[in-house]
Amino acid sequence: MSGIDHSGWYELVAGHALHSLDETDEARLQHHLLGCADCQRVRGELRATVGAAGFSTMMETRRF
Repeated sequence: MSGIDHSGWYELVAGHALHSLDETDEARLQHHLLGCADCQRVRGELRATVGAAGFSTMMETRRF
């Protein structure tokens, strides 16, 4: 980590992973991601987590 407080950006990254950002926040985040390796890493981690959670939920639903 770079030592910069990214908590606000991480919240946007989480919203992005959940497809819940409005157009303005999405654009701000995309611009920030161009130059921030920390947030790019977090985005990748959250995408994997959200994807796995979605797959798990889908499999649970099909069992019933």
